[in-house]
Amino acid sequence: MATRSVRSSRAGAGAAGAGTGTITVAIANAFPAHSTIRTVLLYAAPSISVGAGWLTAVLDSQVGFYQRRFVYKRTVKTLRATLQNPATSEAHKEKSVPTLKL
Repeated sequence: MATRSVRSSRAGAGAAGAGTGTITVAIANAFPAHSTIRTVLLYAAPSISVGAGWLTAVLDSQVGFYQRRFVYKRTVKTLRATLQNPATSEAHKEKSVPTLKL
C-alpha cells in the first residue's frame, strides 16, 4: 500500500513539474523573439519545472503526514471514549485494549 502512495506522489509531482515547465515556455513564447525575458524564461523553464515538481512532492508528503496524524489522534480519542463508556460491554473493552497502543 505504501508503494502505491509513493508512486502516486511521484506521478503527481512529475505532472505538476511538466505542467509548470509547459506554462513557462508558453509565457516565454508570448514575448518578442529577441527579448531578454523570453530567453531567460526559456533557459529557466527546466529548473522551474524541477522546482515545481519537488515542491509538489514535499507538500504532498506533508499533507499525508498531517492527515495520518489527525486520523490516529481521532482513533485514539474514540477508543478511549469507548473504554470509558459504562454502556460498553466488558468483552468489547477487552477486545479494544490491545488495539490502543500508547
